[in-house]
Amino acid sequence: MRSKSLDIMTNIKEYAERFYLEHGRSPYKSEIAEEIGFTKGTAAKYLAEMRERGMIEYDGYTIHTEVTRKYNGEKAGAAILDSSVSCGPLQLEEERVLEYVNLPAAIFGGGDFFILRANGDSMVDAGIDDGDWIVVKKQNTAEEGDIIVALSDGCNNLKYFYRNKRKGCAILRSANEAKGYKDIEVYDLQIQGVAQNVICLLYTSPSPPRPY
Repeated sequence: MRSKSLDIMTNIKEYAERFYLEHGRSPYKSEIAEEIGFTKGTAAKYLAEMRERGMIEYDGYTIHTEVTRKYNGEKAGAAILDSSVSCGPLQLEEERVLEYVNLPAAIFGGGDFFILRANGDSMVDAGIDDGDWIVVKKQNTAEEGDIIVALSDGCNNLKYFYRNKRKGCAILRSANEAKGYKDIEVYDLQIQGVAQNVICLLYTSPSPPRPY
């Protein structure tokens, strides 16, 4: 790919910062394209090169700079995804984002978050019912006992996370004593994030409990 104009990349960065401060989220690639005057595909190429140059942090949907990180210390942005946590690769592209919301940093802390709907009854004893919305902190590591969104064999699972050091695998554990779901042994696990809160209809509960 040809080296992109530094002036254009600077304009994109400044626009993204202004947009974030005004709207509390990063602009879509389509919005950047309209602002600068080129196609959405060209906008994606500029963003990729800006990331390579270290001008921005970019994960495919959120743009962070020194300015947005400072603002993010007060509020944490979260993408509400048009996706459930039962199965299928987690999509963070803008076409899968229903809405962006701001989360109070005093409660959620800093970092990147996404929100998606739980599907199924395997975590009811952890206070997560079918249809609940889960606030997830995006990260690729977790502690044993965390409730994680994990990708394995092309499917997403919301489960307690443990390790079996003897077998060298991860254990995904349900929380439904009545159904008695078996542990899932996973040898190729991709952690998408760690559950922080459960949104049940009109209220938000504290972080999901760990099992005894």
